[in-house]
Order: sequence, then structure tokens, then C-alpha cells
Amino acid sequence: MLVYRLSNLPMHVSDEMVSKYKKGTEPEADVTQEQVDEVYDQLDNLLIKTEEDLAAGIFKNYTEYTLSLGTTLSNVYEAIEFNNIHEGMHYGYILALKKAL
Repeated sequence: MLVYRLSNLPMHVSDEMVSKYKKGTEPEADVTQEQVDEVYDQLDNLLIKTEEDLAAGIFKNYTEYTLSLGTTLSNVYEAIEFNNIHEGMHYGYILALKKAL
């Protein structure tokens, strides 16, 4: 959302996936291995697609967005940087939960 939608470009993730995992959502049920694999595949493919789109120069416009932290993202590069940090936090939580199990 931060990279494609705010660049006024179509997202390469389904609306269902966005609504299921967007900010403010909570787990509703256990997740199957098939669902985990689907998310992993989508994220992996999206990384490749984003790299291709950056190289092709399709990110021409960006709608500024202020995060709940008070930081404003002004362009697609800032959105990508923030997204990497954000995903790293998720990964850290996953590792901590895995270790606790």
C-alpha cells in the first residue's frame, strides 16, 4: 500500500490480502501452512516486481503520507526504506515468538 497505492499504481496483492492484514487487524483464526506459503510467494514475487518497476521508472507520482509515528513519507524511496524497517520488525517478532515456543 505504501509503495504502490500511494504512487497511484495498481497493487500486486489482492484486496482480500490487504483487508486481512492491514493496520488495525487482528488474527481471526489459525493459519494453515498453505496460507503461509501463499503469503510468502506473494511477498517474494512482489519484491521482484517492485525491483523491476523501479528499474523501469514507473513510480512517477507519490502522495505524501504521514505515519502514526509522525514521520512523513514523501516519495517511493522513503516508502521502500520504511517498509524494509517495518518488515524487519515483523521478522523480529516472529523470531521471538519462535524462540518462546
